[in-house]
Amino acid sequence: MLPTTRRASSSSPARQYQ
Repeated sequence: MLPTTRRASSSSPARQYQ
């Protein structure tokens, strides 16, 4: 749904994309 370049969504706060 969201791009991997975006920050962690509320759906996955434990997951961070760099």
